[in-house]
Amino acid sequence: MNTKARTAMAAAGALAAGSGLLYLGGPALGEAGLRAAARVAAATGCGLLHETFSARIERGVGLPVVDRLPYFPEQAAERLGDVAHLVVAGTREPVSFFGYPEMPSRLTPEGADVTTLAAEDRVPPEPPSGLRLVSP
Repeated sequence: MNTKARTAMAAAGALAAGSGLLYLGGPALGEAGLRAAARVAAATGCGLLHETFSARIERGVGLPVVDRLPYFPEQAAERLGDVAHLVVAGTREPVSFFGYPEMPSRLTPEGADVTTLAAEDRVPPEPPSGLRLVSP
């Protein structure tokens, strides 16, 4: 099994473990990425969220609706507060803007596992074949 496949299997396991969130951005917000994310969410029970400021996101009939991460750090931290496993696809781990009073820059809860499935300039791989997926 190659490194990409191992990372994808680890990400699927983390999402299926409970309190998982698939955080999407960049190329993962195209039709193929959104459909794949919806299949993963249906199979694992994880939540879906996309970056606050997306350059582009596909919309339309039959495409899954994905909530956006709130802009203000207090709201974003609250939204991510119960996440134990964050899987990042097509973007970076969420952070707040610099110098916000009494808020850490890193929005992911302390102790949460973070797995990068695909960097911001890469299209996420297809879900692993070992993961039983259902239609969105």
